[in-house]
Amino acid sequence: MTNTRKLLVLVILCLFVTQLVACTSQTNAEKTADAALPEADSTVNQATQSTEEDISFAEMLPDHEKFFQSGSVTVIDADGGASYCISIKNITKDEYDDYVDSCQNGNFSNVTFQGKEMFQARTSDDKYYVSVQYWVESETDATQNSVNITCGNVRK
Repeated sequence: MTNTRKLLVLVILCLFVTQLVACTSQTNAEKTADAALPEADSTVNQATQSTEEDISFAEMLPDHEKFFQSGSVTVIDADGGASYCISIKNITKDEYDDYVDSCQNGNFSNVTFQGKEMFQARTSDDKYYVSVQYWVESETDATQNSVNITCGNVRK
């Protein structure tokens, strides 16, 4: 598979995982409560939302340069939008494991999924999520292996 195709597949997968993790359904009681809110509360909600949009997702994450020192970083979705997503090539499984440990011991302690090559968690207040996925292209050549890291708002 060519590098362009790999990057395109990575971008599509990253967006899919972002939507899958971030989307939650709203219960009927929540819908009824939201509909009953007075207009003054909606102004407060808009102010809160604009403050949350100013969040730097990259700053919420452990510094990837400390963990993936020889990695080659590609920004898939730049910080400052609805989410932040990067792909890092040339990494080892140990580097991935150390990064996941740092996520879990840092801002993302509410683990929603943890497998051998994928980690998903939320902040303790359930406002933000992280998804870290390890891609094994070669068992013998770590330069072919990569990690995708996505962080964003949890949508309710």
